[in-house]
Amino acid sequence: MDRLPHRIAVPLIAGACRAVLGDTSTNLFCVGSPGTYKSGTAALVQQMFDPTASYDHLPAGAGEDAGTSGGIEHLLYEAGHAVLVVDDLAPDRGASRASARGAALIRQVANRTAKLRLQRDAASLRQDKLPRAFAIITGEDQPTVASAERRTIYVRFDRGDIPVDQLKALSRSELVQARPGLTAALAKRVAAMMPTNHWLVEQRDYYAEYLIKDHDATDGTTVGRANNVAQLATGMKFMLDTAVREGAISRDEAAERWHQAWQALREVLADQKRLVERRTLWERAADLLRSAIHSGRIHLRSPAK
Repeated sequence: MDRLPHRIAVPLIAGACRAVLGDTSTNLFCVGSPGTYKSGTAALVQQMFDPTASYDHLPAGAGEDAGTSGGIEHLLYEAGHAVLVVDDLAPDRGASRASARGAALIRQVANRTAKLRLQRDAASLRQDKLPRAFAIITGEDQPTVASAERRTIYVRFDRGDIPVDQLKALSRSELVQARPGLTAALAKRVAAMMPTNHWLVEQRDYYAEYLIKDHDATDGTTVGRANNVAQLATGMKFMLDTAVREGAISRDEAAERWHQAWQALREVLADQKRLVERRTLWERAADLLRSAIHSGRIHLRSPAK
């Protein structure tokens, strides 16, 4: 946590810990330009559930060429209460198509719904496979659909945020192999608490009440975002409490870590509105132009002499 910016490390770690606790509508969207090490950082979190994960070996691709929506839907179900990184939502076939695909994925996870499909006999519906995993999506630009943007938590990656030497240090074999041990400790403790549905709602509401104090409590979008960040707070606090119970850290160290995490989560919540509203008309025009060039729909050439 100390090797990376807290506004990046805390939501990712907290999201992984929240995944172990059970069903959640919260998901994360790591957004940043190419070369900001989004995939490599997301892989560190995926290693809590799959130590073979790496920046070039992640469970699912977000692009149209990487897999179908039905395939991702199946993985979100089969993964269970674990993290599923859906990597590289790039505008290969156009910004609008990438935005629509990202928005559909966010809604699917947030609403915990699956696409309705008929059986082969066309007389009945197939059995739903509702999303169970905690999705972490990576991409160059966030979806521009307002209803989807209200249902995700953006984690901003800027150039220079992730020092490559720190990323390499965090990818050492002994650290990678140790990460599933934390997940196992969390799962063991939460198993003894089942059922946890009522407790999870209580924890979310408790943290959301404090998070919303710095914002407009009459704005439904802001309240929804506060609830999402509160889900992360629940996972982070549970992890720290478990670490104390296991003797991994002292109570004083856990208290200091919690203070740092809480400040980072407050920053993440404040960042959401800025990330959505920062896109000017010129920035969107540049995104669309870049997308059209990548997809081959337009070509640039030097002016004729």
